Amino acid sequence: MLQMNEESNADGRVLSTQRVLPFSSAEVFGAIEDPAQLAQWWGPDGFKNTVHRFNFVPGGEWEFTMHGPDGADYRNTNVFAEIERDQRVAIRHDCEPFFTLTIRLCEVDGGTLV
Repeated sequence: MLQMNEESNADGRVLSTQRVLPFSSAEVFGAIEDPAQLAQWWGPDGFKNTVHRFNFVPGGEWEFTMHGPDGADYRNTNVFAEIERDQRVAIRHDCEPFFTLTIRLCEVDGGTLV
């Protein structure tokens, strides 16, 4: 489940979405912990990513630039707040807009509930 934590948002809003991916939780986690794979799918459709720094440990920094299809660049600075192998990753977005993204992975019939 993707979730913006309430305590990270001044206005208290939470956004939550979920879907089942046809992969094991280890495979999904692998696509998060590997910056080359992550850069291929992270962000909205049509965006590309350039990873500048990626230290996948609790407290580690992840800095990247998203390149929009219109040519605009969006610099992102994040910290991996929490990591539980094959189960959970919490990412604190340390630039505007400020939020925390929590990704939970749960094995289900047909794959992994994200």
